[in-house]
Amino acid sequence: MCHAAWNLVPIWTLCWLPLSPRLMMSIGCRWASAALDQLMGASSTVAAPATQRHGSEEQLVTLSGVMQALVSFVQDSGDSLRALRTGDRTIAFLSRPPLILVAVSRGPENVHQLNVQLFHMYYQIPSVCFSHVYYQILSVCFSHVYYQILSVFLRRASHVILSVCFSHVYYQILSVVTKSQLTRISEQRRNFDFRKLVSGAERFLDQLVAAVDARPDYLLQAVQCLRLEQAARDAVVSAVQSVCSKIKDLVFALLISGDRLISLVRIRSHYLHPTDYHIVCNIVTSTESFKTVEGWIPICLPKFDSSGFMYAYVSYLSEECPACLVLLTADRESFHALAQAKSKITERLHQNGTAQQIAAAIENGDYPVQETGVLNMRHFMYKCKSTAQSTCPSPSMVYGSPEGRRRLYALYHIVHGRVHSPARPLKTYYFAGSHELVVGWVSPGFELYTVFDPHVSQQTSITEMNRLLRWIKDHERRVFILSSPVF
Repeated sequence: MCHAAWNLVPIWTLCWLPLSPRLMMSIGCRWASAALDQLMGASSTVAAPATQRHGSEEQLVTLSGVMQALVSFVQDSGDSLRALRTGDRTIAFLSRPPLILVAVSRGPENVHQLNVQLFHMYYQIPSVCFSHVYYQILSVCFSHVYYQILSVFLRRASHVILSVCFSHVYYQILSVVTKSQLTRISEQRRNFDFRKLVSGAERFLDQLVAAVDARPDYLLQAVQCLRLEQAARDAVVSAVQSVCSKIKDLVFALLISGDRLISLVRIRSHYLHPTDYHIVCNIVTSTESFKTVEGWIPICLPKFDSSGFMYAYVSYLSEECPACLVLLTADRESFHALAQAKSKITERLHQNGTAQQIAAAIENGDYPVQETGVLNMRHFMYKCKSTAQSTCPSPSMVYGSPEGRRRLYALYHIVHGRVHSPARPLKTYYFAGSHELVVGWVSPGFELYTVFDPHVSQQTSITEMNRLLRWIKDHERRVFILSSPVF
């Protein structure tokens, strides 16, 4: 990239300059960098739309024009623009016609990680569609800084994390507006305000912001299960199968507690992707009314079918057992049938004592790291690749404060980004600091990230990680769902 000193020029001048792609990208990066400083000046901990607290709409329109010009210029030469670097910032691009997503950020994470996160958010946030001559401004909160539909500003991120974030944004938008609907309207009505289609979905985004920043399952792209005895899980499956097996067009039946999966029963030959699971959990946990009344909502599961909606019946079991039953169907007229099924399932689970076991497991929460018996280990997160499920203990006292948890997950992002670097992926990576040793280990069957006391040697950490793997194997029936029952 050219680092010559260029003066900022208006967008119309930039578009007409006969520059090479290299020089044009340099100018665009420097212009975006200056605009980013203006927009982020008071936004490190904001909680209001950027159109209110991040400068005027006119400034954002101009910045969006610069980004669009960069993408179009490279596309005209038969290539695609993925990322730029300028100073301490990374600018990542994701083109998903008719949308273009751009993230401008700083930090240790990389484009791939942030790309996945943006894909998820894209499925659930109010969206704006771009053509070559038209664009709108929409603000979306993420990591305490706000996205503009073409320009997405983050307080931290660099190369692999950007990719993760893009994925979350993309999928969250499509959970509210299907991909086919978005494309059709953008082609037929170029001046249509897409915010009308998704009005009221802001609470889903707010919840997602907190989750993506603080939950390992988003980083690992996995599902975390509630720790529960196998017999109790089997009892839930049996109750669901006996009640729901003859209900027409029922696709998935989930019992969840917050973001933790208790059981899943599916139709044969169909599977629930972790991304779709996160979308369902985000909607459920973001809607307080579900705790008092049963709900019936349309929802697009983009990994299952990005072109159409399913319908979700949502209801908590009872006051004594705060688990939530989610029944996903293709039949828009089946609300009453599913409501009756929920009543029968709840009755059976209370009669056989399973509801009480689930309530106790929810109250107990995550297990402490000391339960593993691994010496000098402060925390870990583990992903089983074959099931796309993860497990991790509650943060130890060292990371008990909000600031400590943020630092813990920032360390995980760094190590995860190193082992999954597109340029040079690694099987193991050691990140030794003055406060802790963080180790990442990726194998064909699992991913394991551990945090040890700073004095632990590499050889000792390997020994203790193998001990941890044996503990996980011994307890896998409680922390994972090993079977895949069908109706």
